Amino acid sequence: QPRSPEAAPTKREDMQNKTLFSRHYLETRLPDHPEWSQDPRPAFKAVRALWLKTHEHGEHWNEAQTEDEFVRPALETLGWRYVPQPTSKHGGQVTRPDYALFLDEAARDAAYKHQGDDDAFYAHCPAIAEAKYWGRPLNQKDASGRESWKTGNPSHQMVAYLVGTHVPWGILTNGAVWRLYSREVSSTASEFYEVDLDALFEGLPAD
Repeated sequence: QPRSPEAAPTKREDMQNKTLFSRHYLETRLPDHPEWSQDPRPAFKAVRALWLKTHEHGEHWNEAQTEDEFVRPALETLGWRYVPQPTSKHGGQVTRPDYALFLDEAARDAAYKHQGDDDAFYAHCPAIAEAKYWGRPLNQKDASGRESWKTGNPSHQMVAYLVGTHVPWGILTNGAVWRLYSREVSSTASEFYEVDLDALFEGLPAD
């Protein structure tokens, strides 16, 4: 959700724009969107509360624990409804992201009956999401042994998921870092908008 400087002061470098959006768009055009009028403070405080509760333990979590303890509650706080591990028509091969995201429950419920028909199912999705264990590098293969079945480059995985599902937006996260990708850009893997929650929340005064 958008936030005003008064609602959540932070350093510009905490939110990195890897050419996905121009500065002109972020500073001039984005505030004209109707969503900008929403109050971001409740969601900001709720996500920060999750972070304060969990970030000290996150380095010990695997992927499933990161999702249960942080990713799913954060997605729900931001207003997303989701289908985890949606069924794909490609059998046992892992070819789809961890979450199909929906704007509301009605859209999610309408999509359920189309599982197995990728085109019909993902036509209801404005975005997808892929989650990794807390702090996992997002630009390289996993060499730690903590992932036994998804060891590739997460950014490249996101490109494959966006192309395969035809969904316009993708969210990639390791809990601490959240990235927004677009299927429409020319270099999908290297163009994203990144928010580092550790950098964003660390040092803020207690509420």
